[in-house]
Amino acid sequence: MTRRRTATTRTFTTRPHGSERVVHDPLTGLTHRAGIELVSGRVRLSDADVASWPEVHPAAVHANEPISVCWSPLVRCNLACPHCLDDKAVSELARPDRHRIAHLLAESAILGVDISGGEPLLLRELPELIDILVAGGSAVSVTTNGTHLARRAEALASRVDAIRVSLDGPDAERHDHWRGTGSFERAIAGIRAAVAHGIPTQN
Repeated sequence: MTRRRTATTRTFTTRPHGSERVVHDPLTGLTHRAGIELVSGRVRLSDADVASWPEVHPAAVHANEPISVCWSPLVRCNLACPHCLDDKAVSELARPDRHRIAHLLAESAILGVDISGGEPLLLRELPELIDILVAGGSAVSVTTNGTHLARRAEALASRVDAIRVSLDGPDAERHDHWRGTGSFERAIAGIRAAVAHGIPTQN
């Protein structure tokens, strides 16, 4: 017997594109052409409905602003992965500058902001930055190594629209080879905490 997938309702963002509307999915990072009439901004939709709509490459949506951006407000990380692409020589912005940039993004027409790093869960003011972006109408996701997610999931649950956890393997042996002993177990604990608090989570 085939088990039918249960659709869930979660937050997306939408804006006009010519005679159509485009929808940004903060969980997958994909852009879709809407199959129904929608208001602009943050909307609650069935993820199954959105997934059934045709994908559109963001470059095909000619506009003055991108559909979404990845924002790395810090380069610090609690892990030292050999394949990391972050330039640790880049100076970290001070807290007022991070808030200034969050407000600039919030005032734009960008539909989605993925907060990355470095490790964004090291930022104490992460909930404040998310609140600024959400108030401006963006859908907000956070990409994390997951090792601090268990302790921060509750505070993020009422704010963030999606969590993306980076895994380098399906088990501790392969993941920890790259990210360090115990990192897989902590990441899985973080994923479970995020799911338990109702945060749409991808890994």
